Amino acid sequence: MNSTPDPTREPVVYAIGDTHLGLREWGPDGHREQPLVVADFFRWLSALPEEGYPLTIWNGQSLSTRVLRRPDRLILLGDILELWEAENQAILFSAATVSTVLARVPCEKIYVLGNHDNILQAVTGVYPLGVENLEVVGDAYPAGDNGEIRPLRIGDRNYIFIHGHQFDPILHGRVGKFWPLLAPVRQAGAALGNYAWVFFALWVAAVLAHLSYPSLPVDWFMLLGLPLFWLPRLYMRLGWRSWRLIGGLRYNRDLALKGFVKWWAKVCDGKGIPKDVGIVFGHTHYLDWLELGGDKRYDRVMRPAEARLNESVVRLGDKRPTLYNVSSWLAGGRERTGVVVASAFYADALGPLFIGWDWRERRPFHIPFDFVEKRWDDPLGFVKEDSGLGGIALQLGWPLEMTRKWGQSRGGLLRVRKSRTRKP
Repeated sequence: MNSTPDPTREPVVYAIGDTHLGLREWGPDGHREQPLVVADFFRWLSALPEEGYPLTIWNGQSLSTRVLRRPDRLILLGDILELWEAENQAILFSAATVSTVLARVPCEKIYVLGNHDNILQAVTGVYPLGVENLEVVGDAYPAGDNGEIRPLRIGDRNYIFIHGHQFDPILHGRVGKFWPLLAPVRQAGAALGNYAWVFFALWVAAVLAHLSYPSLPVDWFMLLGLPLFWLPRLYMRLGWRSWRLIGGLRYNRDLALKGFVKWWAKVCDGKGIPKDVGIVFGHTHYLDWLELGGDKRYDRVMRPAEARLNESVVRLGDKRPTLYNVSSWLAGGRERTGVVVASAFYADALGPLFIGWDWRERRPFHIPFDFVEKRWDDPLGFVKEDSGLGGIALQLGWPLEMTRKWGQSRGGLLRVRKSRTRKP
């Protein structure tokens, strides 16, 4: 009996995350959010012909062609909407314009909640969106009725889709169980709008009056209650900037790998978790790939953080996870030189791929896993003339500027210079 999977019957999945639609903070190249870039990718998905899209790929030894098939699932890996800091008007406008294009994608859409949109836990369920529906789920997809994770099998591989904040030591350490409060705090700030500063002025006047005339009876409601009306608005103004200073997993690979061990220890013994499983996630805003579970899976020397993680996974049992960390769809700007913009995870019966999105040419290109691995091991080696990798990247359709700068900062695709970028 032939056990080879039939590519025409197996699920076809695309996954993106961290679009932060509604985040209108201004950067050198425009707003942080990139609704037109995201919408262009959805337009491309909706227009995919039945025969698929031929993509040039690198298999580690030679170039070949792989057909990207039409999706039957599009998975949104959380933080799709910016519900911590953005104004309601910006969220509604960005969400409405992008969802119009998203509705045309002829497949099931799954919205996995992240930390910036966790307030949508209250509306988990299935909603109509175009020909197919949108399903809002909790922390992981797929999951059973009791919340137990049940990986999605595609071909001979299994996958779990999460946002990735589950690994974050900020959200599950110093901040702990209080971080879900940030969304309702934003709601309060957005509801009052700039009227919040009226309450701030009243509070300042009350403080000054108390200091100037201490003999007057103190109205503690004014002194202690008024900040509740303006502090949420102050948070909306300063939250994103202060959060970047605090840190977290963004651009910090070692913390991400360390946090994964704690999460994996909780889920690896689940009955539905197979021996080999891929964990697809975002949150970190960079691109990464890592196979775990023993030296046999490597033909290279592991970095220290990788080695520690690998040893921990082996101690937990014989299950062997592979990490697929997709990047954000935010503009680079001041956030950090080298932030990854516009990449996606793809999987069909033939296996998984990372694909980048060329927002200037409006087409995908292949990002080989070994290129990502090379980036962490030897970030400058990629651009060495004798490496040959830069030439391969150009044959894969990488934007020229990205190819030149791939080795200059770890973990991310560099945004093509403004002069070469189609201006949204």
